[in-house]
Amino acid sequence: MRNMKMRILQVVVLAAVLYGLHYYIEYAAYQKAISKIEITDTTAEGVPDGTYEGSSDTGFVRASVEVTVKNEEITDIRLVEHINERGKKAETVIDEVKQKQTTKVETVSGATNSSRVILEAIQRALEEGKENE
Repeated sequence: MRNMKMRILQVVVLAAVLYGLHYYIEYAAYQKAISKIEITDTTAEGVPDGTYEGSSDTGFVRASVEVTVKNEEITDIRLVEHINERGKKAETVIDEVKQKQTTKVETVSGATNSSRVILEAIQRALEEGKENE
């Protein structure tokens, strides 16, 4: 009986170690993806009227948006999807982009990574619009 309990404990410890290693690898990939996000001063200048889709996925955080442009102005940004750790408040960055008409805005304190993912999604949508020019 004692051997069986020891065997179970070994299996549980091994499973915990493997899970921890897997999580560490995924988290490292997430951090690398976040560090590669470059937010530029992307505007609707040169973007034809229409609605454009953009997305960003870093593993732990992802976002999809629809950006509507009229007369080279961002008139609406709809957050289609936002999967995040604790970055719900990052969604307020959308209002900043609409107000300032650029993706070069401050990230939301305490939700920096989620803010960057949302901004990258918006940036990609605007870039898609410029490609349709």
